[in-house]
Amino acid sequence: MSTTRQIWLVRIPTHDRRWLLHPPHLLERIASALMLKRIDARVIDANLRPLDAVQLADAATGDLAVVFRADPAERKAVGQWLKTLRASSKDLPLAVVGDCGDPDLFLQAGANLVLTGEADGAVEQLLSFTAKQRAHVVADPIADPAQWPLPAREHLPPEVYYDRTVPAAHPPVAVVEAARENPTRRREVDAVFGELDMLAVSSGVGSVVLVDADIGRDRAWLNELARRVAERRQPLDLLVTVRPQNDARELATALRWCRAVHATVELDDLADPVTAEATCHALIDAGLAVRVKIDASRPEPQLAAALHLARRVRAHDIIFPGEGRRLETTRARKRYLQMPWTLLRNAAHATLRRPLWWLDAARMFGPLVSRE
Repeated sequence: MSTTRQIWLVRIPTHDRRWLLHPPHLLERIASALMLKRIDARVIDANLRPLDAVQLADAATGDLAVVFRADPAERKAVGQWLKTLRASSKDLPLAVVGDCGDPDLFLQAGANLVLTGEADGAVEQLLSFTAKQRAHVVADPIADPAQWPLPAREHLPPEVYYDRTVPAAHPPVAVVEAARENPTRRREVDAVFGELDMLAVSSGVGSVVLVDADIGRDRAWLNELARRVAERRQPLDLLVTVRPQNDARELATALRWCRAVHATVELDDLADPVTAEATCHALIDAGLAVRVKIDASRPEPQLAAALHLARRVRAHDIIFPGEGRRLETTRARKRYLQMPWTLLRNAAHATLRRPLWWLDAARMFGPLVSRE
């Protein structure tokens, strides 16, 4: 293991940065884990300053390893950066972290290590890999949530991150991890609330994306968080993800006390459209903006049913993440957001929550009306 190695943790420019730019949360967590081992780690977000693969290759000197975060939407672009760096230097160790599809894509492009799973718990791999190896390593889950590294937010200015797809969310935007999946583990309420409190008091953050695939699954946990937030009067807007719930009105009440302004309703399928519709209505009635989400790889009838559901409940947004039908689903979303009642509904909700939302709307106008 090398303790003198310097590690650059790099996020390349993202395709949707004009309207959405969250902090590189995984890279910040890995940086924190490395710094605990007294390793010189640096987080570089190429969205914040002009930087391309050639410039990065020119700057790479000494005992250095470069680690890329490969978001699913950027994996082809990451592959191009890897090829450029590999052509420039055969001896530069290159790694990719994150669960983003086929690891062979990156290994063939020049990566020496593809680290999937919970990479912030396997930083030893980043200290020991070399430019002569080719390996895919699956990191084990960190069983104890108390051991999850807190992100090293000091590397990047928090005020530059935003989410213009949620007009009611006050900038800047931060990310706080509440739970992890496979298996499901959840941080204690005290830990999550303490991080929220720190961001509200000392970092000037206006909104927080609370990372939890279904914040409503542990109702006692959510109710306790709601109580703490209500007592403290946290000046933070929360952006959360839920799944269809049978007792959706109780869920919506708790989220309202948590100061949630936006909920993404994630649909695994539409086997129970009645529950999905009731959940959306309960959240909207509680004053939240609702975004319907279904993976683009789902069969065509399910995508059509999700779009129909969004129209029926008059959801504020709909998204289709994933690899399938990207051009088609992007156009479907743009058409949905351009509908007169969608524009009016979003404008009314944003004006109530954040009167100056229109400044961000002006920046969003180009992407929404542009054709692909």
